[in-house]
Amino acid sequence: MHKKYFILPLLCLAFACKQKTVTNLHAVTSTKDTTKLPQISAAQLIDPGKSIGLTHLNESLDSVILHLGKPDRGDAAMGAAFTTWFAQHDTLGHETDIYSHRTMGGPDENINHVKLIRVTSPYFKTVQGVGTGLSLAEIGKHFKVEHIADYIKATDTLMVYDDTKEGISFEIDKSGKCTGVSVHKPNDASTGYLSLHPGSQYLRVKK
Repeated sequence: MHKKYFILPLLCLAFACKQKTVTNLHAVTSTKDTTKLPQISAAQLIDPGKSIGLTHLNESLDSVILHLGKPDRGDAAMGAAFTTWFAQHDTLGHETDIYSHRTMGGPDENINHVKLIRVTSPYFKTVQGVGTGLSLAEIGKHFKVEHIADYIKATDTLMVYDDTKEGISFEIDKSGKCTGVSVHKPNDASTGYLSLHPGSQYLRVKK
């Protein structure tokens, strides 16, 4: 048989192998790019304006207690409830705080709806990997400074930078590290946070 009948199949095979190599290279590159994002499970996800872990804004406090268990501390007055869970029930450990409220005289006045969720554990993170332990500068890489600085809580030891548009706030201590993260309804921060921390003050920052 003439040599030309062998050359054509060999050329096709070589081209196919080259295409396969290029395709696989792109696939590897694509996979590598996606692994740059932190892998955050639903149980630890901070979703601004919506939820932290398995606790969601506007769900009933009774529902929260079902999946978090009996709270370690709680107080209720004037339709509002302040509830706290400590890790391992140790008051020196990380805590989860819930501010909830019920509408007096409304059709569901017996139900306390979650209005603000606060955590101090570094276990909880946003999809960008933002959580406690980071500096304000690191947080600012993912949440715009002009949003974060909408409100500041002025005390001797703590400042709270709140991104009202997204519905998330960050407590920053004297060392410049984040010690707590709260999630609230977008554009509705101060009422819940002030209720959760009686006596604190927010100051509007001029832009």
